[in-house]
Amino acid sequence: METRSTYTDILKLFRRVVNKYRSLEKAPILFGTGDSLFRQEVGAIQAIGADPGRNVSELAHILGVTKGTASPIVTRLAKRGLINKYKNLDNNKEVLLELTVRGQSVYHENELSLIKLRQALFERYEKENPEYLEFLKDFLVQMEELIEEHYAELRSQ
Repeated sequence: METRSTYTDILKLFRRVVNKYRSLEKAPILFGTGDSLFRQEVGAIQAIGADPGRNVSELAHILGVTKGTASPIVTRLAKRGLINKYKNLDNNKEVLLELTVRGQSVYHENELSLIKLRQALFERYEKENPEYLEFLKDFLVQMEELIEEHYAELRSQ
């Protein structure tokens, strides 16, 4: 019976963490360029900045969204002058993406923020056993798989 209670507590805690993360996703982030961007837009800038020349399908895969969700993000970022869209010379139908100078500024500012976050995580967990960290990583992978399976089951009903 104790184990069932522990699983229930884990699921409740996980739900709270997800809900807090969702709240963060909805809150715009103001960058030094004067741009206020949502998390998905920042994620797109990070993906494009890390590997310029991606197409919308590749970007969607990295962001974990559909191409139909990624396309409006790309359009908004292009209209705001943060990314450029250009045709692939080898395939005239394919549109590739790159950051503008302003987009690069946002990318670098966010990279500094991510470095601070990684440092804070390192400082908090540096004394932990490496197996514990691997367990946490594995737990999150397994939780993602369970959520995907559960979601697929709900959609099939």
